[in-house]
Amino acid sequence: MAFLALLFGLLLFLVAYFRAKKILFPDAFFGSSTFLLFFLLGIFVTSLNLPQNQPRHYLNFISSEAFPLLQLRIKESLKPDLYNHKFIAEV
Repeated sequence: MAFLALLFGLLLFLVAYFRAKKILFPDAFFGSSTFLLFFLLGIFVTSLNLPQNQPRHYLNFISSEAFPLLQLRIKESLKPDLYNHKFIAEV
């Protein structure tokens, strides 16, 4: 869905760009299409980074039958601060 919106925004931007090259004083159409393109690009990048959309994310391997519990293996203990103890763990 986000990919299709990004394609639509890119096509709209290209139309606005070639239109702005032909006229002497560009109007607000080019600026608003540029804003829309960057807004849709942000939505697309955010949706790519969601855990549901990453095939190797551990949440995609969890099912109640196969893995009823998650097991963490602590690989490294980091320097604690005043409020937290920090660890690097492997799921």
